[in-house]
Amino acid sequence: MQNEVSVQELNSLKDSRELQIAADASVDYYQFNLSRKPFNDPRVRKALSIAIDREQLVKHILQAGQEPAYAFVPYGFTEEEGKDYRQNGGDLFKEDIELAKKLLAEAGYPEGKGFPKVTLLYNNNDNIHKVAQAIQQMWKKNLGIEVALENVEWQVYLDRQSQQDFDITRTAWSPDYLDPMTFIDLFVTNGGNNNTGWSHQVYDKLVKEANSTGDQKIRMQAMQKAEKILMNDMPVMPIFFYAHPILVKENIKGVITPAFATYADFKYAYVE
Repeated sequence: MQNEVSVQELNSLKDSRELQIAADASVDYYQFNLSRKPFNDPRVRKALSIAIDREQLVKHILQAGQEPAYAFVPYGFTEEEGKDYRQNGGDLFKEDIELAKKLLAEAGYPEGKGFPKVTLLYNNNDNIHKVAQAIQQMWKKNLGIEVALENVEWQVYLDRQSQQDFDITRTAWSPDYLDPMTFIDLFVTNGGNNNTGWSHQVYDKLVKEANSTGDQKIRMQAMQKAEKILMNDMPVMPIFFYAHPILVKENIKGVITPAFATYADFKYAYVE
């Protein structure tokens, strides 16, 4: 049988053969409001992103098999040659506190001095709150900036995002279909899920190119190029890729764990 595993159970189950960490092609990320200073400056956005220790977040706070996100598109999308899109594309940035300090100083905020009061908006959820608190502390320690936290009810949170009524806001995305485009096309100019105000002509052109051909090699190359532009400009800041810890009895074989399903698929499962 299969059951979802709580974070509290994981430590006691880590040596169990029944514990499986199922892939989940979803990403948790923060969006910046580019219409508000100082987030109209890409140096500020990048500084805030690379000043975060994502390894610490997944290992010590989330503790449920999540992976630190150093790009936007998660693992779980297979390219034509059988390679994983994310593995093929690799990491597109890394933590670098010294560079983060340098970028922030170049933007006019040496050691965080003069940085305006800004707020991180997110929905009510215990894990999301813990992650937000940890990131708040990292920004203060590593960059010398103060970021207030504001958690609100779900509908208020959605309304505020759609109205672009935020400085920074937490968001997550799960695929509508099993292709990287379900992530890449989120940030085209005036896209329905692009609440950042970001617009990039080359990015839009690459998305259009990928959508106008059936050649998978051309499609993947266009999306890889677009994702590099996204991560260089950093209107959004990936935090972690999701995972589903589950328990499956050792005598149950043939269980399928799709990359974007909440539960395992027992269609072809059998008892050995």
